[in-house]
Amino acid sequence: MPFGGKDRGLMLGITGTMQVWFMPNITDMRMGHHKLLEIVQTKFPDPYNGDLYVFMSKDRKKMKLVRYEDHMYILYVLSYDQGYKFMQPVYSSEGKAIRYKLDYKYLVALLKCPAINKLHLAVRLILINCI
Repeated sequence: MPFGGKDRGLMLGITGTMQVWFMPNITDMRMGHHKLLEIVQTKFPDPYNGDLYVFMSKDRKKMKLVRYEDHMYILYVLSYDQGYKFMQPVYSSEGKAIRYKLDYKYLVALLKCPAINKLHLAVRLILINCI
């Protein structure tokens, strides 16, 4: 089925067996997979080992996930519609860490649980006739 068709299902090739690394201080979402992996290479000895690296924009409306596997660069770009954004990852550290290891379940939570900027409530008035 074509992208955006009736099903609209997308499957990410991400499994719980992968190492997942969140890179908190890199927020420029104009970068492509080569530049992102180049940055990762300065912080990890081997960014081409199949690990997944997660980058989030400063406003948390866009997320990029990048990895290298079987001689192929894989880049996922995820973004929400207006009014939604990704949850803010919370981590404890004794300073400004350059990377954080994420458990797979926390990556799934980041991807599946949006934070809402504004909540628009539709209020329905029900009038009851009192006789």
